[in-house]
Order: sequence, then structure tokens, then C-alpha cells
Amino acid sequence: NRRWAQVSGAHPTAKDFRTWNGTVSAFRHLRAHLPAVDDADSHVLAAIDAASLKLGNTRSVCRAHYVHPEVVSGYTSGELAAFLRGKRDRGGNWLDADDATHWGSFEKSLDALLTANTKHDLETVDDPAR
Repeated sequence: NRRWAQVSGAHPTAKDFRTWNGTVSAFRHLRAHLPAVDDADSHVLAAIDAASLKLGNTRSVCRAHYVHPEVVSGYTSGELAAFLRGKRDRGGNWLDADDATHWGSFEKSLDALLTANTKHDLETVDDPAR
């Protein structure tokens, strides 16, 4: 963890790595069942089950703590299919194709979240009563 922090500037915990693995497990399953159609709910449950099997937790624990909700909502809303349209499967030295593709989706969500938080922080500075 110390080396990771030196290289990335981040300070990940074991939960961060478990969340990544659970989320990618769910992502793999949902990606294989695109586009989301009438049986989308059953595919979401199967994706959560895949994550729970990998991590050794129950479905409810994985859904609440180890599968990022953006993956599930992106699948059911069609945003995941739109994001993946035209993307090639490219792995690398550190990430397989699903890890790399999920990272791209995650970066997009993270950018939106950071933009929203920065805007909120600036509004709070402008209005100290908040």
C-alpha cells in the first residue's frame, strides 16, 4: 500500500480493492448481457451474485458495499451500452480488458462527480451560511 500511495498519491484500503473486484465482477456479467431488456432485473441480481461469489459475501452485502451503484444504474438506464458502443476490448500490463473498460466508465462518472462537488464547494465559499 505504501508503494501504491507513492506512485499514485492515493491511499487505498483493502475495502477499495474488494470494491474494485466486486464492481468489475458485476460489470463483466452485465456487459455480457447488453442491452438491458425485459429481464434486466434478473441480470442485475446475477451480476451481484457473481460479485458475492468472488468476494465470499452475501448478495445484500455486495450490493450495499462492494458493487458501485453506477454500474447497475448505467446498465438499467442504457448508459453503459451507449458508453461501450464502439469501444474496443483493450487490456494492458496491469488491467485486463474489462478492468480497463470499467476504468474508462468510472473516470467519466468520477469527472462528473468532481465537477459537481467543486461547483458545490465554490458555491459554499460564496455563501458562508451554507
